[in-house]
Amino acid sequence: MSENKIKLPELLSPAGSPESLKAAVAGGADAVYFGAKSFSARSFAENFDDDAVKNAVRYCRALGVKTYMTVNVQLCDRELRDAAETIFRAWRYGVDAFIVADIGLASYVHTVCPEIELHASTQATGLNVLSADELKKIGFSRMVAPREISKRDLEILVKNSPIETELFIHGAICVSCSGQCLMSSVIGGRSGNRGECAQPCRLPYGKNGYALSLKDMCLAEHLTELSEMGVASLKIEGRMKAPEYVYGVTKIYRTLLDESRNAGEKEIAELSALFSRSGFTCGYYTGDIGRDMLGIRTADDKKESAKLLGSTIPEAKAEISLSADIRTGERASVTASGIFGGKSVTYTAIGEVVEKAERSMSEQRVRESLSKLGGTPFCTSQDMMEINLCGDAKLSVAELNALRRSACEGLWDRLAPERKISENSVSDTGKRTISDMKTAFFVEPNNIPDEADKLFDRIFVPLFLYEKAHKTIGAEKCGIAFPPVALDTELNEITAAAEKVKALGCRTALVTGMWQIPICKRLGFDMTGDMRLNIWNSRSAEKLYDMGIIDFIQSCEIGVSRGAAIKSHGRHGVVAYGRLPIMTLEKCAIRDIAALTSPIEKCNFCGDGKFVPLKDRTGAEFLLRREYRHRNVLYNSVPVWMADKQSEILRAGLFEHFIFTCESKKEVVEIMNAYARGDKPKGAFKRI
Repeated sequence: MSENKIKLPELLSPAGSPESLKAAVAGGADAVYFGAKSFSARSFAENFDDDAVKNAVRYCRALGVKTYMTVNVQLCDRELRDAAETIFRAWRYGVDAFIVADIGLASYVHTVCPEIELHASTQATGLNVLSADELKKIGFSRMVAPREISKRDLEILVKNSPIETELFIHGAICVSCSGQCLMSSVIGGRSGNRGECAQPCRLPYGKNGYALSLKDMCLAEHLTELSEMGVASLKIEGRMKAPEYVYGVTKIYRTLLDESRNAGEKEIAELSALFSRSGFTCGYYTGDIGRDMLGIRTADDKKESAKLLGSTIPEAKAEISLSADIRTGERASVTASGIFGGKSVTYTAIGEVVEKAERSMSEQRVRESLSKLGGTPFCTSQDMMEINLCGDAKLSVAELNALRRSACEGLWDRLAPERKISENSVSDTGKRTISDMKTAFFVEPNNIPDEADKLFDRIFVPLFLYEKAHKTIGAEKCGIAFPPVALDTELNEITAAAEKVKALGCRTALVTGMWQIPICKRLGFDMTGDMRLNIWNSRSAEKLYDMGIIDFIQSCEIGVSRGAAIKSHGRHGVVAYGRLPIMTLEKCAIRDIAALTSPIEKCNFCGDGKFVPLKDRTGAEFLLRREYRHRNVLYNSVPVWMADKQSEILRAGLFEHFIFTCESKKEVVEIMNAYARGDKPKGAFKRI
């Protein structure tokens, strides 16, 4: 491998606090990411207010480090303008780019100020090249790849994506596919889409342990191939971690990248000492997706990490030149200058007229004063100083110190001069479109009752099960639901299946990810947006309408009242009944559960279509089912029930969507009859 021919990827480090930011820079980060005070997916981190943002930008500019701000939560209509203003202010202060999840916010910001650089968060569910194509149209210039991506899929994505690819290489990973987790929100009211995840996946499930808790990711042993692949940015997770962790992990990866080598046992041991959950995993990347990926934070892990707390972290400083001009009869001045980002920046502080003195100031005294740069991001040396001193000049040390401070402050201010925004106009979103139709999704087509034609206006079934359903329901009403997750190596199979059902007469599709939009457009499907698209606001809804989504089901997290505020030319629905899909798992948890009781040579457990129970410590029973290939979907332990809230739904002008998982044909009819009567719920239930 030739070091000269391969451009090193950017090393992107977390900054959950100003202290962590300095630690990341000292460790050798090329860029840092931090959260705004509001609208950040780590709401419990010490996020940055306006003054902290300004200081962060200037500090990083001084040391040649880029700054990215995370505004990566889903937003209601009333929050959109404030979130956009947060971005505009930070961009004026000099922030280089923004990591955004909400496509409505991204579309609005890009329309108002197209020069603002936007990066699509993992919460935006960018999964493949088709996703990248759609995200580029919205205004994104970079996409954070899903953490569960394999080496082969990453190669395809990097090679073919129209925008840059950013990849998580170290830190905590969710067992759920990126952007596909509602577990914390649905069972505990703390939304991962709002930066409040309570991490229920880290708790014990089942008889024998932690079926959903993954070890931290570590790709330090694969750095050379990632560099050769052309990944634009390598990202370290950890905005909730201590500065010592940020510094240590960043420094190790910096050294490995600069030396163009992969980690050995020494580096892995050092990384493990900083933070570990019973070791590390690279299972998603290498394809070794099994029980070895599972791990928890042990007492020994915590004891090892505690040794590093309070360790000294060096502070990175930018070297500058200082010159002092002190001559009798002229104004004294101190000039600070440096090269920042390839550009020369200079500031001169002017003092009072220098008077003649009986006892002159020595050059050594001047040099001592100029050297006092503590508390600034700057450093200097004797050979970086120029002293022009008239032998009989009278200037006190206090006056000289004041000039030095003023020069450094002026240079500091010039590192990030405030940008101006020439705002473009943004049109209003569409008017509310009222609809009273009923739609349904059946996980298992065999459970569709004969009365379905009278009960529902439209019925969706999984793409690969369409042939089971369309003959009994009829092609006019029967539509397909795409798998919520697909990587590039799977697109040919999915596209071929979609072409096949089109030939059988299918006309409609339930779109669970933006990557499905170009497939549907080419085949001529009418598109209904699933709740997995995370539609929280009018701009998201209207943007998706422009992209071809005629009807959509709002996010199950925003409720009827907030959903009623959404305006769009498309029809707008709400989940009225059913167990919500709260997690999509890349790894097969069904296999893991089976392996707890007996050794498994070959996985034959997830393909029979059965729902596998997963019990939590309270006895609540969640349902697992194979979705596509070996992915699993985890369904909530209790169903949504909104029958006695129909008047609210009617007033809001929403259509009703029903989700049927394990219900028999008879139970489906009974549920719909009870719903029609407006019955109150029986047993445990969930409200929207």
